[in-house]
Amino acid sequence: CIDSFKVTIELNEAPVVHCPGDTALTLCSLVPVSISGFTATDPDGDELFVSVSQGQLNGDTVTFTPVEGENVIIFSAYDNCESIAACTSIVNVNLNQPPVCQFPNDTTITGCVENEICLPVSATDKNGNLVDCQIISGPGVIENGFWCYSPVTNETIIVTIRCYDACEAYCENSFTVIFD
Repeated sequence: CIDSFKVTIELNEAPVVHCPGDTALTLCSLVPVSISGFTATDPDGDELFVSVSQGQLNGDTVTFTPVEGENVIIFSAYDNCESIAACTSIVNVNLNQPPVCQFPNDTTITGCVENEICLPVSATDKNGNLVDCQIISGPGVIENGFWCYSPVTNETIIVTIRCYDACEAYCENSFTVIFD
């Protein structure tokens, strides 16, 4: 009589991890941010233990307080057999810069003081989040990128204009117009 038995050996497979793609953010300040898309599965159905190199992981979302520049998040998962897998997401953080104003120089306008005068006012914003330009003090209105005013007599006026962005950063300047 011969006894026989069959032995089946199943090799453990490493977990499978996924990180979101690299991204760039422009922030008003260095406040906590959340990035989602960090997932892990195990082809063998083993229990997984997950961790991140910075911040807190909640579900598939990592929340962390970034630094300006490159922030590297390494997401790791290992199973009961200590098989490990990891992936990396890079979050490039730029801090918002205030707009740069382009206002008229101090100007003297002679003759025809009863006609409306319009001078260009504008701002550029490196981050592309310019909201508006407003008159802080002085007469006139801003329309379509021009400060416009109709003088009623010979006079000297000082106009202060502020241009601000979505982060409430701003540029501000004054100019003088002499109507003679």
